[in-house]
Amino acid sequence: MSDINEHAFLQLFREACLKCFNVPLSSPLSETDSRVLANAILEKTGLVIGVKSIKNYSFYVLNTSDSKKENPSVATLDTLARYVLEAPFTNEASRKGNERHHPYWFKYRAGVAAAPHLIEKPKNNRRLPTLSIAILLTTLIAALIIWQSKKEGPLSTFVDSFHTAGDAALSEKGWRITERDTTWWSKKEIKAGHLTLFTMIGDNWPGLNINIPIRNLVVRELEESCFSAELQFSNFSPRENWQQAGMILSEDEDFSGKLLRISFSYNDFFGGYPKDPEVIIQGLYSTESSGKVKPEEFVHEPILTIAPGYESIAYSNFAKSAIKIEKRQNHFRILHNAGPSEGFAFKEVARGEFDLNPRFVGLFAIQGLAPEEAIIPVHIDRFSITGLKCGE
Repeated sequence: MSDINEHAFLQLFREACLKCFNVPLSSPLSETDSRVLANAILEKTGLVIGVKSIKNYSFYVLNTSDSKKENPSVATLDTLARYVLEAPFTNEASRKGNERHHPYWFKYRAGVAAAPHLIEKPKNNRRLPTLSIAILLTTLIAALIIWQSKKEGPLSTFVDSFHTAGDAALSEKGWRITERDTTWWSKKEIKAGHLTLFTMIGDNWPGLNINIPIRNLVVRELEESCFSAELQFSNFSPRENWQQAGMILSEDEDFSGKLLRISFSYNDFFGGYPKDPEVIIQGLYSTESSGKVKPEEFVHEPILTIAPGYESIAYSNFAKSAIKIEKRQNHFRILHNAGPSEGFAFKEVARGEFDLNPRFVGLFAIQGLAPEEAIIPVHIDRFSITGLKCGE
């Protein structure tokens, strides 16, 4: 990097650490702290900087004895600048399409250039001759081009924390709504910072003679063939059979054929046996694109038992919950977490091979075809999906 680029980077990284941790950077970041900063950047900007990169930057910025020369890309510098300058939320696809000139980095660098005395650079940094730097950069660019050509495709990351859930904001982020029920859809912003759906009667269970589709299904196209998708809820409290919410992966746009569906669901049907109601995680897989064959239930695992008189305690331990689906080739992993607060580890509940190449993901809340005794809200806190390398 040139002097001004390096100086700007040093100050920018220190400012990012101060913004995240509220204390000046005085020692290299640990793995945990690096992950905290990476998550903060993703949450605020919609863009990704690797945990390992952040950790290495902290060593370099502090000029430790074991630090190595760091040359963050312009895209990384722009992401850091977006975080520090509190730029509008975006994603990698939008930035490439609308702001590929990385305006926030150059804006930040211009401010540093106007006051270069504010930056302290590493004292022991050895510089290569200009010609050597040119040769090195040429070699690096050539290697990157070759590496890029061998990649399976660009890996995208999409995050929606639903800071706003208005129609325009959802549309701008690539969401569309199917089978819209205007009465209940108008209530989607009743909880700040969430997208709220409601458990209306309806289902997409293949093989049914009754056709009542899922209403207010929130859909977006998948950008990657291999990915990790995560859906987070706040205070989801199903209380009637079969109130449920989750996400669906589908090969077709109408979500009526070949699909995989994962949801949290209320269950109080035990074939006549006395047993306390429970919240389960349920997984369904439809093998037929015609949609005429009943699906396979490959996951039916109790998450929460609701003993009479202890309902409030039970649901307080389900205040934060999440579903995750990982797909590589035709191998799927299903995970979940739940607890009274965020931060509980994911638990794997199923894995297997499914002949499914989904092109769409849908977020849903339904009552199934059971009578609508009570329609309840489902507050969606966050949805994220990250591309994975299919070969790994």
